[in-house]
Amino acid sequence: MRRVGKLLSLLLAFVLAYSVLGVAQNTEADALETAAASARDGNRPAVSGSVSSDGRKLVLATSGASSASRLSYSLYSSSRNITRWYGARWDGSSKKWVCEAPISEFGAYGSYRVGSWAVIGNVTSEVASATFSAPTPKASISAGAQDAEAGTFEVIADVTCPAGATRVSMAVHDGATGTTSWYSASSTDKKRWVARGSVANHRYSSGTYYATAHVVDANGITTAAGSGSLSAHYATRPLILRNLPFE
Repeated sequence: MRRVGKLLSLLLAFVLAYSVLGVAQNTEADALETAAASARDGNRPAVSGSVSSDGRKLVLATSGASSASRLSYSLYSSSRNITRWYGARWDGSSKKWVCEAPISEFGAYGSYRVGSWAVIGNVTSEVASATFSAPTPKASISAGAQDAEAGTFEVIADVTCPAGATRVSMAVHDGATGTTSWYSASSTDKKRWVARGSVANHRYSSGTYYATAHVVDANGITTAAGSGSLSAHYATRPLILRNLPFE
């Protein structure tokens, strides 16, 4: 009787294991068939990436994956060599899996790669991928007002920054003397920034100066946004001696 009972237990365990394996195989097959059917119907998953209108977030969306029970995004920044993961939510109105990722968490602009990882049945796989770019702040440099007698000059930076510039500093270099001085810029509209410098900080050198605008934006990212040249002059005055003893 003990032997018969043992055989029955083994047989029951075998049947249960076979059933579980069959269910798993069927589930996987069903998931693959669902994905294949979507592809045949022209509903192949596709993912897109863009930057929000305020320049603060990366907007991700996947279409053609309505059969997924869950979807996550892998987001890779080539500038920082960082990958972060984000869970997506289903938007019934657009029939897309959507997500927003703060750019500040990467601290970089430039190229991004996004991958859509869908759970269909018991299968998790990357169903779509794409690359997109987050634009870098730009600055155009020009010369402003100059006072040769006082030895002062202005550097103007016209800044294009999706997230909005919060601070701009100018690094001004004089090649003749090898001096570099930093000047804080001010702005009334957050687009045109003006810095005021002095040739006294460059050993009173007259000639061509080179300026680079360093922009800090609302994402907390500092970017060397643009460079340019300007001419700075210092008017030397003749030395007039008066009341000399031999006059």
